[in-house]
Amino acid sequence: MCRKLTLFVYWAVATALLSAIPTFGQTTNGLITGVITDPSEAVVTGAHVELLNATTGVRRETATDSNGQYIVPQLPPGVYDISVSKQGFATVKRSAVQLEVNQNLTVDLRMAVSSVDQTVQVTGEASTVNTTSATRADVVSHTAIVDLPLNGRQFNQLTLLTPGAVPLAQGAQQGFFTVALGAGSVSPSVNGQRPQQDNYTMDGVLNNALFTNTFAISPPPDAVQEFNVQTHITDAQFAISSGANVNLVTRSGTNQFHGAAYEFIRNSVLDAKTYPATTTNPYKQNQYGVFFGGPVIKDNTWFSGYWEGFRAEQTKSYLAATLTNAMRGGDFSAVLGTTPIGTDSLGRPEFANEIYDPNTTTTDPTDPTKIIRNPYPGNVIPSNQLNSAALAILARYYPAPNLNVAPGVLPNYAFVANTSTKSDQVGAPSLTYATGIHRQHLAVSISPRVLTF
Repeated sequence: MCRKLTLFVYWAVATALLSAIPTFGQTTNGLITGVITDPSEAVVTGAHVELLNATTGVRRETATDSNGQYIVPQLPPGVYDISVSKQGFATVKRSAVQLEVNQNLTVDLRMAVSSVDQTVQVTGEASTVNTTSATRADVVSHTAIVDLPLNGRQFNQLTLLTPGAVPLAQGAQQGFFTVALGAGSVSPSVNGQRPQQDNYTMDGVLNNALFTNTFAISPPPDAVQEFNVQTHITDAQFAISSGANVNLVTRSGTNQFHGAAYEFIRNSVLDAKTYPATTTNPYKQNQYGVFFGGPVIKDNTWFSGYWEGFRAEQTKSYLAATLTNAMRGGDFSAVLGTTPIGTDSLGRPEFANEIYDPNTTTTDPTDPTKIIRNPYPGNVIPSNQLNSAALAILARYYPAPNLNVAPGVLPNYAFVANTSTKSDQVGAPSLTYATGIHRQHLAVSISPRVLTF
């Protein structure tokens, strides 16, 4: 046990160190670009452009080029205040510019000539037309993720808000091996592509469970800032498969402490009876957790973390078929068909559910490569041909019918079974800090799931 724990610690430390190394593959960052002009619509060169992240206080600066254009790449999703200044012009400011995950946002500004120190506050929406990329993308915001009802609170259920996405069972062909929380997740088919072709990333890192064909980690909605579903992909960094690219970004800390505590409850108090149950089956589902984040060093380093627990106890009613007392004695006459469904090579009529004696094997007179056998008279197996070991297994493990139905009617047995689901998901305190243009992210996520019957 000590050795296993040591190996796990080594693995966790290695993962954490690798996560802290800046990479330039897939990313959640976007960019803001635009053209600065004067009242005559001539471009303004050499203008100083400053972007301020409203939640973390991180500043990015650049200057317009000979075409009056500025580009600020590698910006984490968030709300930004933009300020443009140059000698001889009034400073122009635009506040609360929302940059979404992987978004290339165009914000053009016009500067007014001024000989005094003056500031012009610009209001209005940024351009919604993406002129920098042909990738088709739909962003699901934090507000939608938290406020929309989700049975099990799996963010992936909201991928169906994307045009061209249709639901399939979770994990596609391997859904049997995945423990569903609540209603479970979905493995959408997007634009006719197979669910196996979908790609998942979280904070710019691949987040695929290859065996179950779905995501590996599903943070609770309160820990998700937003996610982007890209369906028509032209950007090489996301062209890993022919399906959709679901790029999720988690919430980081900010300059203000913030958090949430929650619990969602479902039970059978108001449930109706479901066939074939004769009473209301017990059902309890509790999903609860906390999220918390804040500053370590203001304007430089922030932390965030979460924990979520899921507990469910559900009883369901089922119908099944079992052997009657007559069948246990070899009498299957109750299920023998009464109308012939064909004839054999000897011209004898054949009936549905007919049982044949294996000790009467003879060659088919019309085809020597085939054999025919004689049916048991009345579909009754003689008692001397019944295996004693099989009869013992039947008596010990197979219940007798408990439904009041005719001897030949199936199903003839009803029962209830309880399913217990337990899950705890922990997003260890993650650190986000600014170094130059890079946003470093260090996190550990543990999500054990146990299913018992």
